[in-house]
Amino acid sequence: MCFPAFSCLPTRKKYKKANFTFGTFQLKRAARLLPLVAIAAVVYEGLLFVYNRLYPQPYCGLSVSVWGIVIDALGVQEGWVFANPCVNNPTWYISVLLLCCAVFYLLTRLAGKKKFPAAYLYAAMILLGCGIQEYQINLPLLNPSSCRGYYAFFTGLLLAQALKGRQVKSWVGIGAGLTVAAGVLLFAAKGMVSGTPYLLTFIVFPALIVLLHTKTAQKIFRFRFFGVWGALSYDVYIWHSALYIAMYILMKVLNWNLDFSNVWVMLGFCAAAEAVGAVSYFVLEKPLNRAATKLLKRLISAPRLSGGEEAKD
Repeated sequence: MCFPAFSCLPTRKKYKKANFTFGTFQLKRAARLLPLVAIAAVVYEGLLFVYNRLYPQPYCGLSVSVWGIVIDALGVQEGWVFANPCVNNPTWYISVLLLCCAVFYLLTRLAGKKKFPAAYLYAAMILLGCGIQEYQINLPLLNPSSCRGYYAFFTGLLLAQALKGRQVKSWVGIGAGLTVAAGVLLFAAKGMVSGTPYLLTFIVFPALIVLLHTKTAQKIFRFRFFGVWGALSYDVYIWHSALYIAMYILMKVLNWNLDFSNVWVMLGFCAAAEAVGAVSYFVLEKPLNRAATKLLKRLISAPRLSGGEEAKD
């Protein structure tokens, strides 16, 4: 499975064959991700308005932000040039992901024109991301949010290229499984401490991906249920923060007293998030994707975007 924004990312040869333009490439990713983000931003701000009316203290000190809705809906909430207004804040990741996709396109085209191995440029972005984080640089496109995207995105990209078409051997899978288990135990014992982002990005998550490429894992996850469940995960991610505010509103209106540290309350919230994600996927995301695909086909056929030829992904 591929995260929606990748769809899986085209190779340099595919770019050359399809005559990709930057507008075509970035519009495809934005059209896939942003419609649901925009709707969720409006709903989130509506719930925030209700919460701030019901409770004496604003939710996390936040107030309703129309400007925040605009830049969140455009996918530039954080990592680009604007300060994050915390509108449905988990979607900051979508902004950084779109930024990384844009950088990926530009580097791939540059490598193609200069006949230079693109992998070296991807590796340079990993080092750049680490440098931004270590030296605490905070500039447009070079800031704490974008740097996390740079070293994680391009590490995943290089790993995907290394694993493409290869069957992971059993002994490698066992080692990867043990690495993931050790990482989880370490995180459970010490939590988020200095160096944890690097541990997760360069060791634990790559080991998990390698583990999922073993023959045993592929047999387990080949069933359609896992594909659908994976598709729902994007909607759960987009809506879970808004759902959290909604729960507090219900607690106030219905005079509930829920302890979110209670394991059963946590499990109930997870079940509610999955249910909301499922409704969102079938009622909102799929129809929006169909509509966006039709609109995109018309836009891509325009000469300025396609260079006179429709690009096929």
